[in-house]
Amino acid sequence: MKKINFFVILTVFVFACVVIFQNRSFFLSTESLSLDLGFVQYRSPDMQVGIFFFVSFFTGVIISYFFSLIARFNAQKTIKNLNKILTLQREKIKGLEKK
Repeated sequence: MKKINFFVILTVFVFACVVIFQNRSFFLSTESLSLDLGFVQYRSPDMQVGIFFFVSFFTGVIISYFFSLIARFNAQKTIKNLNKILTLQREKIKGLEKK
């Protein structure tokens, strides 16, 4: 499974590199973001489009990491409770076998 996971990640990385290399002029062009809420207006400084993609991608990675972290904590808690139940049931079985 680890080999398949590594192969998938490598394939996605190579694909992303090819897309970026073939579209260098797009990723190196500069743009700015603007926000108009009616009472507040903001315009970001000009930045390369590649930086916007980079920031957006890693923001998504960080958000998904925190969501999976919550799921992992819940799974560890469940595993701990199930192991505790298993230990109690094994002790109960040993007690019944002695009788």
